[in-house]
Amino acid sequence: MPATVKTLLASLFILLTIPVRAQWYDFIVTLRHDTIYGNLKYRFSMPSTLETEQGSFPIDTKTVESYFSASRKTLARRRMLPGKKKYLFIPVLETGAITLFAFSTNAGVNGSTTTTFYAQKGDNALVEVWTNRGLFGNDNKIQRQAMADLISDNPTVRQTFDSDTKYDAIDAQYYIHEYNKGAASASP
Repeated sequence: MPATVKTLLASLFILLTIPVRAQWYDFIVTLRHDTIYGNLKYRFSMPSTLETEQGSFPIDTKTVESYFSASRKTLARRRMLPGKKKYLFIPVLETGAITLFAFSTNAGVNGSTTTTFYAQKGDNALVEVWTNRGLFGNDNKIQRQAMADLISDNPTVRQTFDSDTKYDAIDAQYYIHEYNKGAASASP
């Protein structure tokens, strides 16, 4: 048998012995903490179902804790906003000892969007830590105090925060990120 035929047969044998499996990148985590991989299908820019080889799973706050979309690079978790009575899927910006969420709504006929950042430390309720809401913007004094309270047990981050005179969306994200880095390095 010629060498090229042997090489071809060996290559074919190797290819046939590699298990063929679909690559699933999207997933949901159910309220029972089961993780199911598949492809998210969207309706009106919101995920409506997760399609798998076994079937279709609805994306609903009554059964799903969180979902991840690989193509949109979005992790969203089921949370209830302060003062509300219904759960929503809210995108996650930062996860760790403090998790940062971003919730956006269209505000009125002029097409402006209101974005509010909420933070959650451990299992505590969501706390508003930044928003662009308001007629002429928002000075975020109340939200800044909420951030100060969240990070108060990390003296390094709190000192940097206290010396900073500005407070914008990127600042809120920065302080939570820095807090989480400190919390991760402090854990055994």
